[in-house]
Amino acid sequence: MPGSYDPIDVALGVLMERYRRDVEQASTMLVAMARDHDRGVKEFAEALVTGPREEHANAASHTVTRAVSFIHANAHHEIGVEEIAAAAHIGVRGLQQAFRDQRQQTPLGYLRQVRMECARRDLSAGHRSNQCTVGDIASRWHFANAGRFAGEYKRVFGCSPSQTLRASDVPDAPDPRVLLDRAVDAVRRSES
Repeated sequence: MPGSYDPIDVALGVLMERYRRDVEQASTMLVAMARDHDRGVKEFAEALVTGPREEHANAASHTVTRAVSFIHANAHHEIGVEEIAAAAHIGVRGLQQAFRDQRQQTPLGYLRQVRMECARRDLSAGHRSNQCTVGDIASRWHFANAGRFAGEYKRVFGCSPSQTLRASDVPDAPDPRVLLDRAVDAVRRSES
């Protein structure tokens, strides 16, 4: 019937439109700031993220970049701070100091964060594997104590790992692309 709409679709559409505008505004601001500083956008963005371009800060940034790359590539392996430091071509203490300066956390804290995000990804995709359990996924990502894993997971993501796993198994969960199309249509209908 004309004029009828789903309020959820309209609300989603409005929020997505606001988010799109915010992203466009941020992009425009970044380009303008780079131009004001007579730099390319990428160069300016790197300077903005890494802070002052002192020789020491630049070296620490490269060290942390190497360490982060190693962590992402090897998070599924049994690795520790010694292996991360070796991959970054620095001693353990130097790596820890570089991480504190650049990321305000420790290398092992960052490894734990990456593993937690990987576990969440696996839990979200859990419905694809009928035999998948929270314990299996916790173990896969080197969380030895499933209870502690569940507590930390809930603290980080706001729900238990079993809730994420169950939510992934909902057979009639809508495809996000379909939701997006519905929301855009609802916004268009409400504007006309």
